[in-house]
Amino acid sequence: MNTRTLSAILVIDKQIEKEENIKTKFKTISILVCSILIFAGIVWASKIEYTSESVRIIEIGNNKLVVRSQSGEIKTIELKENLDKTIVKDQDYQIEYYMKRWGQPILNSIKSKRQ
Repeated sequence: MNTRTLSAILVIDKQIEKEENIKTKFKTISILVCSILIFAGIVWASKIEYTSESVRIIEIGNNKLVVRSQSGEIKTIELKENLDKTIVKDQDYQIEYYMKRWGQPILNSIKSKRQ
């Protein structure tokens, strides 16, 4: 082999090494960005809001309540357990519930407002 051929081989070898370094850096950055986006998505989706309000029971169903708040807003609230025998329709209650960002409200506690 002559020196020109050796020089050409070394130049090509360096170019290949640079391309491999660029690909490795791109993969690393891509994995990092994807990991950050997935983490942010999990944190954002897992947000839970707790609320307490006075409501009137409109409807009692299987594992759900339909209530009207004092502002007139109607909501359907899921029940963890069957409470249809302890809750009276058209009565006022103080309820506490939580809601995940993408889910329906879930009842945490309920207290009668009767004097």
